[in-house]
Amino acid sequence: MKGRPEGPKERGGQMRASALLPRCREVPSYSQEIRAALDSLGIGGKCFRLSKGSMVSLHEGARSGLHLLLGGRMKTLRFSEDGRVMILDLLDTGEVFGEIALVAEEGTEPTYAEALEDVEIETFPRFALDAGLRGRSTLALGLARLMAARRKRLERRLETQVFQRVPVRLASLLLELAERFGEPAETGTVVDIALSQQDLGNLIGASREIVSLTLSEFRRREAVSMLGRRIVVHEPELRREAASLS
Repeated sequence: MKGRPEGPKERGGQMRASALLPRCREVPSYSQEIRAALDSLGIGGKCFRLSKGSMVSLHEGARSGLHLLLGGRMKTLRFSEDGRVMILDLLDTGEVFGEIALVAEEGTEPTYAEALEDVEIETFPRFALDAGLRGRSTLALGLARLMAARRKRLERRLETQVFQRVPVRLASLLLELAERFGEPAETGTVVDIALSQQDLGNLIGASREIVSLTLSEFRRREAVSMLGRRIVVHEPELRREAASLS
């Protein structure tokens, strides 16, 4: 298990939630609603930078609250008692996270966010948001839609893990990653997010070794290829492969 998560470096000053816009992909509509509601409340957050591999707790300390990912990509995760990792979600620029801290009861299992690359986040402390949530239907609705979207992704992944074999689980995950983080390439769609084979295994409940063997088989069948350290998904072939294994 990794040591104590490294705290974020404060950039200084406050910034409105809409001051920095995402660098690339379209921001989910619920994130836009939450950002607009924060601006209308006049709540300023504090901006911090995290280096690749650094983590921040989403439940403990003064920085528990709502976070806006201004730049970069992250993953949210939990640790088991024996140090194993469960990845809960992947985050892209412009997404909001940490919402569970606003409604969670004491004793909630600790959750962390880890930077997959150098990132910048804006944090809105829980105490500053508690009053704003009361009677602010736009903010509350945006948070509800955010939690529902995350739950849907988790339920879909859980259903796949329960009913499908590892190759189908991995194929389904790669297709999801290509949709969320894909960049068009000549031969397919590049999964443009820094995930190791261990990360892929943690996302589907499989060992790194099994993931490696399955990826090799996908490559042999030309369902995926590699571009440097990035996976290139050949969507029609990978969908056919998943269907044949289901």
